[in-house]
Amino acid sequence: MKTVQVFCLIFLIDTMASFAKPEQSWQIYIEVEKPLFKEAKRDRRRVIDYMAKFHNLSARKIVEIKYTTEFIDRNGAVIFKNNGSSKQDLKPGRSSRDKDFYSYRDNEFLSNDTYDILLPLVKSKSKKFQNVSVRSIKFENGDIIKF
Repeated sequence: MKTVQVFCLIFLIDTMASFAKPEQSWQIYIEVEKPLFKEAKRDRRRVIDYMAKFHNLSARKIVEIKYTTEFIDRNGAVIFKNNGSSKQDLKPGRSSRDKDFYSYRDNEFLSNDTYDILLPLVKSKSKKFQNVSVRSIKFENGDIIKF
């Protein structure tokens, strides 16, 4: 009798796992658009400004997107990684604004700072210089989806 109960329990656990839903992709909620990525001068110092831009594909208002950007060179190697966050009220069907961005200042005393690493990508105007992956999306009602 005990062997039948153990077998039934193992079978039940095994079949329950097969009904688990796989994690949905973040790409059904948002789409990555052309980012803000430019060199500028601010306070007599050179800077590179960067912000990923997103388009809300969902039917709900998004209030925060946490993401990771991998900057890649022309050979496809990752040369810099940025964990970012965009806190904007992004209504359904709308795109994020580039009013908030990350600035990487040129440090004239360092020869290989983030500015120096990203500058060739800015100057090349390459269309494929980044890989963006979304880590979480927070909706207006407080729901958070993690990927």
